[in-house]
Amino acid sequence: MAREAMLDVTVDALKLLDWRDFETLVDLIFARSGWNRVSAVGGNQKLIDLELEQSMTRERAAVQVKSQANQKALDDYTRRIDEAAQFKAFFFVCHSWQGPPVRIPEDRDNIHVYTGRELAQAVLRTGLQDWLFEKIIS
Repeated sequence: MAREAMLDVTVDALKLLDWRDFETLVDLIFARSGWNRVSAVGGNQKLIDLELEQSMTRERAAVQVKSQANQKALDDYTRRIDEAAQFKAFFFVCHSWQGPPVRIPEDRDNIHVYTGRELAQAVLRTGLQDWLFEKIIS
């Protein structure tokens, strides 16, 4: 029961981050999960927000970070990532999903979507809750 309450609070806290802090948090989650950022820090990139490499497998992944998104946005970014044909995996991260539940085609195991509760679980699993709460109260 306490974990569920912590997840609820974390979901709400994510929505209070400004976009720069939210992108930094996502970068930290991936870094603590064994991924290294290989793209430039900050600034506008044409297609993605983060380009990552898994240190052991050297697998490349694209990450798109959005505060709010819907299925149309996910489908558009997926199409563009597919056209780029340079990433093995695509991560779409947003704290406030709009509309019907996320739909990922069953044959696409390389697309990973983290929203709301799934994202809050990642924050807790990687030990970033203190970082998150410090950002929103400062």
